Amino acid sequence: MAVWVDDNQHHCQSDNPTIGDARMDSPGFCAQYCTYSTMENETKHIISMVNIDKRETMRNSVVMEKEAFQQTFEALRQEINLTEICTNAHSQISALFNKGKYRDSGVHHTLDVWHGSKNLSKKIHAAGQQKGCAILQMWNKDICNHFWYCCKTADTYEEFIDMCVGVLHHVTGEHTWALGECKHGPLLDDRDKELIESGSVAHERLAEIILDERWLKVVPKYLNFRSTADLESFHNHILMYASKRFSFSPPVYAACTMLAGLDYNHHLHRPARRKADGTIQSIAAETMNNLHRTIADVMLRPKSDPSTSQDTSGNPMSYVLLLIVLMFFIFVIIVSSFSNTEIKK
Repeated sequence: MAVWVDDNQHHCQSDNPTIGDARMDSPGFCAQYCTYSTMENETKHIISMVNIDKRETMRNSVVMEKEAFQQTFEALRQEINLTEICTNAHSQISALFNKGKYRDSGVHHTLDVWHGSKNLSKKIHAAGQQKGCAILQMWNKDICNHFWYCCKTADTYEEFIDMCVGVLHHVTGEHTWALGECKHGPLLDDRDKELIESGSVAHERLAEIILDERWLKVVPKYLNFRSTADLESFHNHILMYASKRFSFSPPVYAACTMLAGLDYNHHLHRPARRKADGTIQSIAAETMNNLHRTIADVMLRPKSDPSTSQDTSGNPMSYVLLLIVLMFFIFVIIVSSFSNTEIKK
């Protein structure tokens, strides 16, 4: 186990909320190490990192995130005035705050709003697979966007309920009802989105999802509108020091993760590189543009005049060059998609 808490008061403001998330050292369910990182919400500095070896949890990788969170929680309470901590929708961590010392600690546990929207979308998608409910697929994105809006603007649980229940009227074309009205402005008359018929099977299924007691019980944890996206970006940064495609001994893995945290904090507020015209230079975009130009040059290269040049139709070098460029292009796409998967994990 390795714990690091930055004692620099410039980095760590005691009253600021903190966000935490775990990162496994390998994809799938065969992880050997779990790194639980904690970030200060306002300054975006990494203030704590805890590494757990699977051998510390009886070789059960499923409970490593819970164990890492518990050690992080105890370490932070000794170093700072911990008032709020935001995590992903991990059921084992959420269960800790339902009873015992975690509930009585005075620390407010909140959840990442992205995970709440994701869970809501999965429920609506599953309901849309049922007979007579296909129209829910069309409204899935709009309902999730409304959930984001409610979490961001609602100050109390009651206000959230009033706004969230309004979507059951909005999807039917009713924008004013007995107890309230929609908050949006005038809508276009030529909208082609199909409305859900009130009282239909799809409308009743949507009402069951929105008014589910278990779902509404968790809603207060989303009202602070926190997100762990920046912390997941840091976990992607750890790949520079500890790739998931290689194995490390415990001391080496701990050192790599600590170096990643120090590097991230040191360069956190470094200004972005800019071009001569003042615009931000994107390395990825520049690389892809160069690749596209290379492919275009190879594909659109004009043919030589047969009467003035030698016959090169049998020369395989041009085809080899094209094949190399295409293979590199495919490699860039695979690496990009793999990096997105790592961030979600």
